[in-house]
Amino acid sequence: MTDLATRYLGLDLRSPLVASASPLSGTADGVRRLADGGVGAVVLPSLFPPPTSPSLPTPPSSPAATWSSAMSRS
Repeated sequence: MTDLATRYLGLDLRSPLVASASPLSGTADGVRRLADGGVGAVVLPSLFPPPTSPSLPTPPSSPAATWSSAMSRS
């Protein structure tokens, strides 16, 4: 098999393939499966939930809701 080893950001990786944060990398078993599949690194999902701002308006649930609310203002 061809040697795909590479160096990225000072890390020695066995492969240049990097799995992004996804449902596959959300569990230890999923990360293990990715590693067994040959990826050189795995990006884990964020540890913290995204910040929310109570000052932002809630978007309408559908384009139809937007249309009906726009029509009811006239």
